[in-house]
Amino acid sequence: MFAQTGWPKRWSFPLFKYSVFALLSFNIFLFLRHATLREAIDSLGWVVLLLLFEWETRRPPGLPLPRLMIALQALAYAAILYALAHFAMHALEKPLDFLNALAWILVAVFIELDIHRPVPRGSQAHHTRFTAKYVLYGILLLLAGIWGLRGEALNFYDAFLWILCFFAIELNQVRRIS
Repeated sequence: MFAQTGWPKRWSFPLFKYSVFALLSFNIFLFLRHATLREAIDSLGWVVLLLLFEWETRRPPGLPLPRLMIALQALAYAAILYALAHFAMHALEKPLDFLNALAWILVAVFIELDIHRPVPRGSQAHHTRFTAKYVLYGILLLLAGIWGLRGEALNFYDAFLWILCFFAIELNQVRRIS
């Protein structure tokens, strides 16, 4: 039955991806209830940016970005940078939060470069971007592990979901340029 419908191949990855996106959207409410408004705004900004990345990495290369998407992107980055400013002011008290925010912003910059300024596969620039992103992902995995070991369930859960979602975006980008 599954072989005839193409279920595993066609639907399993999108189902997985959109389930994780939905869980991240739910995190906004978790942060409102169990954390701070600033953390909820940060999460909202990242969810909007993630959805824009999803859209951008699924559209054919070379199409111009609609003005609405540019405006949404600007608002998302404003929310993210607002949170980063707070994390920077409290970096001595909560260094992991600051490092996490900074690493994610750098990952986003590399994804933006991959989308809007692609480089040939196998080039030195491609290798440099690939290496930098995966060092950043390694840092993010380490931070998630630290939060897990400390028993900070919401931070661990949130970090793990973001890593899964950005993995999906990276796969979209690979498929887009292949």
